Amino acid sequence: MRLRLFDPAALPELRQHFHRSGFAIADDGERLVIRRPDALNDEQERREVELHLQVWQTMHPDVRVEIAS
Repeated sequence: MRLRLFDPAALPELRQHFHRSGFAIADDGERLVIRRPDALNDEQERREVELHLQVWQTMHPDVRVEIAS
């Protein structure tokens, strides 16, 4: 799943948040590609990414993040 962060300064913290939780992270230009290697299927992976993103956004309410795919 690709996440687009509108505040590049927050990118390292978002990357670290997902890394601490066992996600695989790669950069795709201006987006982060977040994968859950142990997810049973794409739907589970999407739910887990969305849940972890919600947690991060609760801690960073002023940072806008868009799910690109």
